[in-house]
Amino acid sequence: MTVDYADSTIDHFDLKSFYYGCAVGSEVSVVGVPLACTVTVKGYADTQKTKLTASQSFGFEVGLLQVEAQMKKASLGKGFVGVRVVEFFVSNELVTAALIDTVEYTVYSAAKVVR
Repeated sequence: MTVDYADSTIDHFDLKSFYYGCAVGSEVSVVGVPLACTVTVKGYADTQKTKLTASQSFGFEVGLLQVEAQMKKASLGKGFVGVRVVEFFVSNELVTAALIDTVEYTVYSAAKVVR
């Protein structure tokens, strides 16, 4: 997630929460089999990603031979307030796909409102 894209009017944003899960990442599979993983989120105060403001990791556990799993909610700390870039990473990325849903955030415009 970034504020740095063509025609962006966003100065920064607060990332509050999201739901996540992990599954076996396969180009040939239609069905996602749940897989244990760790999702790490990093927030930066600048678009060049030189000013790390926060990093949080969230574990996703599944039982042996489990074929279904509910996504878990990740609530982020105060370090994700006023960020300009957020990156998501997943452990064992060669075989694991992280699934992200229902992202809660607030955006702040770079333009000043004239009344």
